[in-house]
Amino acid sequence: MSPISYGARRLVPGHRTEPGYPRQPPFYTREGEQMRVAVIGAGAVGGALALLLDRAGHEIVLVERQDATAAAADRRRLTLTGAFGTHSAELATRRALSGAFDLILVAVKAQDTVRALEPHLEAVARSVTVVVQNGLEGASTVERMLTSLPHALTTGFVAGGLATFAVNRPSSDEVRATATGSLTLGTASRADAARLSQLASDLSSAIETRYTDDLASALWSKLLINQVNALPAITGLSVQEAGRDPALLRVLAASMGELLAVAAASGAHHVEVGPLDAALVSLANTQPHEPGDANARNERLARELSAAFGPTPNYASTLQSIRRGEATEIDALNGAVVAHGRALGLPAPVNAALAGLVHEIERGHPHFSPSAVHSSTVTAAVNAWFDRGHRALAWRLPMTTPWGVLVSETMLQQTQAARVEPKWLEFIDRWPTPAAMASASEAEVLRFWDRLGYPRRALWLLACARSIVADHAGAVPRTREELLALPGVGPYTASAVMSFAYRVPEPVVDTNVRRVLARVFGGVEAPWGPSAVRDAAEMRAVSPADPDAANAWNAAAMELGAVVCTAKRPKCEECPVMGLCAWFRAGRPASSTVGRKRQATFAGSDREMRGLVLRELRSIPGGVEIAFLQQHLDPSGADAERFTRAIASLKSDGLIVEREAAEIALAGD
Repeated sequence: MSPISYGARRLVPGHRTEPGYPRQPPFYTREGEQMRVAVIGAGAVGGALALLLDRAGHEIVLVERQDATAAAADRRRLTLTGAFGTHSAELATRRALSGAFDLILVAVKAQDTVRALEPHLEAVARSVTVVVQNGLEGASTVERMLTSLPHALTTGFVAGGLATFAVNRPSSDEVRATATGSLTLGTASRADAARLSQLASDLSSAIETRYTDDLASALWSKLLINQVNALPAITGLSVQEAGRDPALLRVLAASMGELLAVAAASGAHHVEVGPLDAALVSLANTQPHEPGDANARNERLARELSAAFGPTPNYASTLQSIRRGEATEIDALNGAVVAHGRALGLPAPVNAALAGLVHEIERGHPHFSPSAVHSSTVTAAVNAWFDRGHRALAWRLPMTTPWGVLVSETMLQQTQAARVEPKWLEFIDRWPTPAAMASASEAEVLRFWDRLGYPRRALWLLACARSIVADHAGAVPRTREELLALPGVGPYTASAVMSFAYRVPEPVVDTNVRRVLARVFGGVEAPWGPSAVRDAAEMRAVSPADPDAANAWNAAAMELGAVVCTAKRPKCEECPVMGLCAWFRAGRPASSTVGRKRQATFAGSDREMRGLVLRELRSIPGGVEIAFLQQHLDPSGADAERFTRAIASLKSDGLIVEREAAEIALAGD
């Protein structure tokens, strides 16, 4: 029997020494003979592999943490129960490895790799090392560590390993398997391919083991499966329960959609791994042209992968780590999607939100409800969309003052931003502060307002300016109560100034935001009627807890409703939360609201006549006789009643004044 060469060293079959002690050269056997295996990280996965290999007759050494406080024991009893059957063994333990092993299995969490391997680095360099770990960087992290050693010491090689069986650790000495699975081995170096393929064959007596020549794709495929980990940690539900909850299923589908986009851009091609069978691999590798088709693909993957964990409730490794008081590896799971996406210019806000929620649970936050998880991911996705490319409206510039915000919010009431922006710029140039405006006359302000519409707003701003100068030393108030006391300032405007000017996360709800809330969360086409109480309650229920994120959500939701989630022709295919939207998922049902009040046609209306009267008065300083103006606007006399109503309403609104000799003029003229 000739020796089998792994790298530059010769592994001599059949060479045996005292259990647990290194020797040179390392021994390696052909199929059916014993291997000497060190396991670094005997948690759920590492413990299961150690016991399966022990049951198959291999010599196992468990590596204890060097910083462990308890005295090291020479042996440790572990028991495997569940889907792989029952096996119990006393296994040798060591705190330090030296020499070479036939195989070193590294089964620590991604963030613990460097700390766990540093004391054993020379042994790793001399051995075949398989990093069985979630995430994308396990094997490459170890390879980078080995570059610090002299080349002559590096006689082994490093491979990646993917475990697709489901296990947990009910206690420190028990590993329970809830579902069987396999081990997949791969390496980035083709020079090691044949030897790794042989190793996979030799390990198959202990556990079904496969070799892949595309490690990167296999890692991305396992990462797709690992997408189920976050929701149990966040909600306390099992993988299966999360997959059956409609809101959580949409969240999981959205996070998987982000992963598929990033993986495809990275050049990965999904392969069969564990529950990711041929049909699901084919589905994952499709690139739908229609957004709706992509959503359907993502939802099917989410549903079937959640169900693939079998009937026994599985809470996934992330929640298990939290229950043991250990740090999770969520940054190597959902966080890896975010990091790789950022490098490729592809946002992954849902994955970022899920990772953030897991970290909150790690810090002691109670489990979140499914609706809270849904709203967190929606707001994160909409905020990210807004950050990537919102309209560059002038009042959104950082140097805009609280006065500028108050003016813009007043002008924007029932007027499109495109009409408001040039007028706002003129206004701020002319009256940059409340003090600058306070001395203006009503007529001057109304003439400036021109045809912007709803001219009462001009007088409200003038009254606000005078009140701010008289009662607040020229500074826009910083409290909601003081803002509401200003002339013409209602709940919406007060909230907008608090949020956009002073960064206090008051809920800001206009017609656009109300429509977004109704569709995304309520599943209905048309929103409820304006109600300050309900508006605030609905917005607070979904707003992020973080003040900066909540303020961003105010602006982002408003932008989404204005340019994408529009009233008449919503652009669902451009929506960043299409897959998370209850209305879209329901098939965009038409509103059941009956008899919705529509604004009367402008031509021939009282509004039209009011505008005509104001237009003439703006052009006639000092006023004009009522009879003359009526003859000018209504020479036939057919609109006498409409003219009379317009004059009365303008006087009531304080926009015009009536003088002696039956004359009228702009207020303040």
